[in-house]
Amino acid sequence: MKKDVKYSLFAFLLSATMVFASNGKDEVRSKVVNLTIGQLQNFNQIIIKDDAGVILYSDFLKDNAKVGLRMDFSNLPVGNYFVLLESSIKTVVYPLEVNGQKAQLKTTEKTEVFKPFVRLQNNLLDVMGFNPNRQDMEVFIYNEAGEVIFNETISDALELKKRYALRNLADATVSIKVVKDGKTFNFSFKS
Repeated sequence: MKKDVKYSLFAFLLSATMVFASNGKDEVRSKVVNLTIGQLQNFNQIIIKDDAGVILYSDFLKDNAKVGLRMDFSNLPVGNYFVLLESSIKTVVYPLEVNGQKAQLKTTEKTEVFKPFVRLQNNLLDVMGFNPNRQDMEVFIYNEAGEVIFNETISDALELKKRYALRNLADATVSIKVVKDGKTFNFSFKS
């Protein structure tokens, strides 16, 4: 069943991409969606959520991503959904509308959220990320007790490149939260 859904999603998303590339318009066909290699390149996971944020399907992309993915949404009720493609650096979200006998992948309405990169080495905490929309980013650092020991809002930055010295927290667990593009990213390290 899982493979049938995965391969059906692959085919539908693939054809939607090919039509989008040829005419630049949203694809409306059947309830089968295809994703091509161009859309799947460097992505390691696919997730399908409903409009309430409930995960309906999740799978890791492997060798099948080299040729594409085909998904059949004929068992989904009428409604709005989201197809998320995850990689280590970003998430791409495609709105999906299922109505009557059609599933429409809205390729022109896709959004991209670039994930922050966080590294702790020699008690130096590096927080980096790409911010093409130049939206505010918030960085919170918590101690082992869950108390905020530092927070900062970074405005109008295309790239986030910050280094924080954590000298007073040797041999402690540190939690970092980065809020960006309406999403929260959490990290935990032992300093």
